[in-house]
Amino acid sequence: INPGSQEEVNTQAMEAGADANFVPENTNIIAATSLANPGDEVTVTFTAPAAGTYQYICTYPGHASMKGILVVN
Repeated sequence: INPGSQEEVNTQAMEAGADANFVPENTNIIAATSLANPGDEVTVTFTAPAAGTYQYICTYPGHASMKGILVVN
């Protein structure tokens, strides 16, 4: 996601619900995957955005602490 958009994206993810895999329609989302069940593996391929620091997050309810940083050089 674009920097500074975690709260907005998480709030909209809850509103989007399970039918949308908790991924809202939001231009701050650079790439997304479908839900993964325990033991599943999901791969995502995307074109990296401009150089900078971005955040990746889990939008599943209650998983807001599952996040990290993507650095594009």
